[in-house]
Amino acid sequence: MPKVLIVGKTKMGSGVCLGGIVLTSCRSVRLLPKIGKTHAKSTPFKLGEIWNLELQDIPESELSLPHTEDVRVISKDYVKKLSGRKLRDRILRITDAPLVYPDQLFEGCIQFTDLRKALVYLYGAKPKYSTGFWRLDKALHKRFDDYGKVRYLYCKDDRSCDVVDQDLVLDVPYKGCESPIEIIPRETLLRFSLTREYRAKKYVGFWLQLSGWFL
Repeated sequence: MPKVLIVGKTKMGSGVCLGGIVLTSCRSVRLLPKIGKTHAKSTPFKLGEIWNLELQDIPESELSLPHTEDVRVISKDYVKKLSGRKLRDRILRITDAPLVYPDQLFEGCIQFTDLRKALVYLYGAKPKYSTGFWRLDKALHKRFDDYGKVRYLYCKDDRSCDVVDQDLVLDVPYKGCESPIEIIPRETLLRFSLTREYRAKKYVGFWLQLSGWFL
């Protein structure tokens, strides 16, 4: 069974979505349970862990852009856990993390709403993948929305800003399971992902979300 490094654990409805990298091939995978698309919150998988996993590919006829990384976990065997710089450095050895502006994420297919929330439109150009690693040239600043959920803001001048600030470039929800921090420094290794198809008023597509960061 291939060794898989868990690099993403995000909230998805009442469960969690898991992302990994197959260490032997550097393949990015979204790890689905045997049935369904989300794992229970009680899943034993944790960020930074390495597992021996028996994986089952999803038939191509059941895949659609941008969610092409889906595989099912048939059996598992825990190996070890990486954390901190060891985890970050391991990721950087096996995947690219280019320094970009927000509109360059996901092959430039990202579009923005009036409030600077980002998505890939269902009927527009779509990237060939739904997860990835990047670095941004500005810091991300934490804020809470009206529902008490954590979001991060990217502003033109690299300072704290408000959702109505004219310098606001990106307002992205944080969906990771790790505790949020006040400021994510510029050029930090970030993992972004796209939701499954989601409809919100006039916007239909795959919403950008911040899965986590690695310091």
